Amino acid sequence: MFPRLLEPPADKSFFLFGPRGTGKSTWVQAKLPEAFSIDLLESDFYTELLAVDFVLYGQRGLRAFEVKRTPRVRDEDLRGLRAFVTDYPMATAWLVYGGARRYREGPIEVIPIEACLRELPHLLGA
Repeated sequence: MFPRLLEPPADKSFFLFGPRGTGKSTWVQAKLPEAFSIDLLESDFYTELLAVDFVLYGQRGLRAFEVKRTPRVRDEDLRGLRAFVTDYPMATAWLVYGGARRYREGPIEVIPIEACLRELPHLLGA
């Protein structure tokens, strides 16, 4: 590997973008061997990501969000998050919906949109 001037930021999450074949994955493996990284070219993982609206990783871990405008949560609304939490048990998951009641559905917290907006900095780990 050619030496790089880039150093990873301390105690922060970051995105590393660049053209294919320029050594991004190699750099991450060399500089941050214990880091959690996501390879979007891995088709199974990419397909799972399509099942949830947002996946974030930061100091507070892996977080998955699904957003529904409906006032009621149906079983199929939870399917993508359930699959994600099954594959990544360390993740925390939220289904944000248009209803008024906050509750848990197994490992998934179901939260009204208004409550989510009030608590967004906390949910995102800010």
